[in-house]
Amino acid sequence: MYDTLMQMGRWFGYRPGYDDLTRIYTTAELSGWFSELAFVEHRLREDLRVYEEQGLTPNQVGMRIWQHPTMQVTSPLKRRFASATTISQSYSLAIEQTFKFPFSRPADLAVLAEENILEVRDFLNRLGLPQWQGSRPVWSGVLPDVILEFLRRYRTDAQVRSISLPLICAYIERQVALESL
Repeated sequence: MYDTLMQMGRWFGYRPGYDDLTRIYTTAELSGWFSELAFVEHRLREDLRVYEEQGLTPNQVGMRIWQHPTMQVTSPLKRRFASATTISQSYSLAIEQTFKFPFSRPADLAVLAEENILEVRDFLNRLGLPQWQGSRPVWSGVLPDVILEFLRRYRTDAQVRSISLPLICAYIERQVALESL
């Protein structure tokens, strides 16, 4: 559970004079959970900063807490008065990137990278020559179907949960549907 892992993690760095006693022996799975929890906390702090800039209080807006496929936020007893809301994802003016790579499986990473390089080359060949704006290439008039096909063929590692290509495709499809109305 998130709250249990956070309590475990707080011990490190909060006890003056105990730095020399800190040793961590853990499994790769638990280490990965700590890493993913750090991402959840980072996103929560980003949201808090935005709410503060907009002058919003917790009574005015609910906090987004990212769900993990295997960990719970807290025990069911503690969240008995909580409510869950599924929100649609927006990628408008946002950059999502992969920040976690399976470095423990370099062969898998190499194969995935090579396959994706081929997909990107094929995609760029289909787009044709770009217009150059300074040192940046820009393609105009690209059909959404071409982009969607590329995103469906591009692969991410199963452990990478920071980006969801199916959600990005669904977002693009919704935007295309809005344009056609």
